[in-house]
Amino acid sequence: MSEDTAPEINETDPGRPDVNGTNNLNETDLIAEAERLAASGKFDDAVSMYDSALREGPYNPIAAVGKASVLKAMGRYAECAAELGKALTGLPEWEVAKEDMERFSAFSSMLHVLRAEAYLYLEDRKNVFAELDEADKIRDADAASLLVRANAFAQAGDFDEAGDLLYRAEEWC
Repeated sequence: MSEDTAPEINETDPGRPDVNGTNNLNETDLIAEAERLAASGKFDDAVSMYDSALREGPYNPIAAVGKASVLKAMGRYAECAAELGKALTGLPEWEVAKEDMERFSAFSSMLHVLRAEAYLYLEDRKNVFAELDEADKIRDADAASLLVRANAFAQAGDFDEAGDLLYRAEEWC
């Protein structure tokens, strides 16, 4: 959808714009369409499509993470962090979380690391470290956590600590 054309109104859900005839898609198809739009650089349309997916059925944090990724690509880091916060809040309601504790833990840890990365772009090191600490409580620090932490120390000018963390990340891999 270009900026100069208004989306068609979906007759069954007036809150959902009809982007390329997508008003009859289920949640999984909406997420796939959002991914396609994002990959083609249509970020605003992708965000709208992820919003449509988030309004569908039971909560699915995959849609929230997809939306957050697009927001990050758009440089909208505060919105990205907020969306990841919503994903963390809704995670216990996700059906997969109820079925597979290992997957739930891995996903939860990853969400904290992604949120820390958004805060890193905002140069909010206090929240970077808070999110990484939460991630590391769930699972031992992995390479992603160590890399974001190293970047935060480098951003603060502590290159010795950053280097040590990068070395640990390399060992982890």
